[in-house]
Amino acid sequence: MVRRTVEAALASAVDDWIVVLGAAQEAVAEALHGLPVRLVINPRFAEGQSTSVVAGVTEVPSDAAAVVFVLGDQPLIAPGLIDQLVQRYGETRAEIVQPTYSGTPGNPVLVSTKLRDALLALTGDEGARPLLRQHAGAIERVEVGGSVPSDVDTEEDVARVRAEWLAAQARTPRG
Repeated sequence: MVRRTVEAALASAVDDWIVVLGAAQEAVAEALHGLPVRLVINPRFAEGQSTSVVAGVTEVPSDAAAVVFVLGDQPLIAPGLIDQLVQRYGETRAEIVQPTYSGTPGNPVLVSTKLRDALLALTGDEGARPLLRQHAGAIERVEVGGSVPSDVDTEEDVARVRAEWLAAQARTPRG
């Protein structure tokens, strides 16, 4: 699942990917073996999602303009979605660029490094959601249609997402 998510991210024009590992880090690192990503260990993962955000942002080069946050448990994100966010950022230089799926905000999210200090100050188990709430007026939305990509938290989710993926593969013309 994580490999599929990372492969979708790698299909974008973004040239530097950092994958933050927490729980099951050995298994996830093995699943990503051979992919051109930098692996960062988050020893504080049990303290909440924000610690993974902080671990990743700490590794972002100081000259980076923005960071794209992709959730590892959303394997059905469309590969071109990240490029849409990057394009909109290039057009607007908005602090935050977020996709909406038929009007519903979702992930992945692009955040300008102008907000680096705010990202590094995050705490708790909400990831960057508090930052999005605090900077709601600075969010540039990109309507991408469809439904919010499913995330995988349970075995039932795995079965549902697998069925969604197989259905999408059956609809995709082969050429």
